[in-house]
Amino acid sequence: MSAPQADHAPHDDIPRWMVLLLAAACGIIVANLYYAQPLIGPISRATGISPGAAGLIVTRPASPWSVRPWPRAPRNCWSRCC
Repeated sequence: MSAPQADHAPHDDIPRWMVLLLAAACGIIVANLYYAQPLIGPISRATGISPGAAGLIVTRPASPWSVRPWPRAPRNCWSRCC
């Protein structure tokens, strides 16, 4: 079975500035999750909660992705690649 061919000319590709913008946005999103990790100690001291509870504050935004990431991908993506 052959791979599907693109129906567009090379000049119809995504502009370089948009690729850079999307890459930067993805990097910022990931950094947002990880840069808060060293702040667990100051968060727990400032709020008076245990370090474990402060860790949950930092971990909670990322937990849906670690439990079940595949429903967030477009359905046609999974049918093509998996």
